[in-house]
Amino acid sequence: MLGINPERMMTFPEELQNILGFKLCKGAGHIFASDPRHELINRYGEGSVDDEYLEQRNKLHSKRIKKEIDYSPE
Repeated sequence: MLGINPERMMTFPEELQNILGFKLCKGAGHIFASDPRHELINRYGEGSVDDEYLEQRNKLHSKRIKKEIDYSPE
């Protein structure tokens, strides 16, 4: 998950955010001064789904998968 911009993570469903650590579990320690979700909302707001990196990555990936690779041994 470190490769994803934290602002983009703010657009994830709340259930997924909880799994990723946006929610405290029984008072476990964390790196934030208060609740992780509140800290991220204060810093990044609601986030944006626009991500130039993902657009570029998807374009390059579509070029790679156009060429079919035969993995069968000869």
